[in-house]
Amino acid sequence: MHDVKMSEAEGFTAVFGTTEPTDRGVRLDEQDGRLRVFPEIAFAMPPRHRRPAVRLEPGQWIRWHLNYRTVASTCNGLWVYELHTFNIAYGTVARDTFLGIPTRVVNELGTLR
Repeated sequence: MHDVKMSEAEGFTAVFGTTEPTDRGVRLDEQDGRLRVFPEIAFAMPPRHRRPAVRLEPGQWIRWHLNYRTVASTCNGLWVYELHTFNIAYGTVARDTFLGIPTRVVNELGTLR
């Protein structure tokens, strides 16, 4: 998985890398010739209702937006706000696929205080 991270502390400079989807909280399973996509965000605000996984046919892709807040890992009580955008394609797609219009968009942007 191609991973791009940006943070306010680093001046929103993009840091590029690769990682496994499970390391970024996304579960991917192939079933019956389709790809089952399910982001797993736990212990974060705002609370979310269980949502169904999305199934993609070969050649399709999804853009899934999620935001949330958690307490900083330093336990100083400060909130950490995060925005995740997952662009996930199933099968062989053109190099510029993610610059186009997705087959499916899931917008789970919640109100953060």
